Amino acid sequence: MNEQQPTPALPTTARLIALIAGLIVVALAAVFLIDNPYGSEGITTTTRALMVGIIIFAWISMMATWYGKVWVLVVSFAIAFIPGFFLLLTPGVFAFIGVAQTGFLLAAWMIFRSRQ
Repeated sequence: MNEQQPTPALPTTARLIALIAGLIVVALAAVFLIDNPYGSEGITTTTRALMVGIIIFAWISMMATWYGKVWVLVVSFAIAFIPGFFLLLTPGVFAFIGVAQTGFLLAAWMIFRSRQ
């Protein structure tokens, strides 16, 4: 019969990496919302929507890691990394938003590898 093998426990390291990455992304995006150092006109509607979207996808990624939903994590990373990559190319501390988002990709890879 086709008995399904029990999936191994989700690595604590993947959860920890995603949690740290998510908290860094949320903290830096929140600071960016308060004071946009790259724009002379302050916080625009587009900037606000972009940073709120990054924060929402960071929370989705953290929850997907917690529950072991690899494809939700990968899709969330792919959508949020588009603006994150743009920030990665900027000088300054906000480039760490893009760096931290790669932590979600690392966590997804670790979860995927633990299931094989």
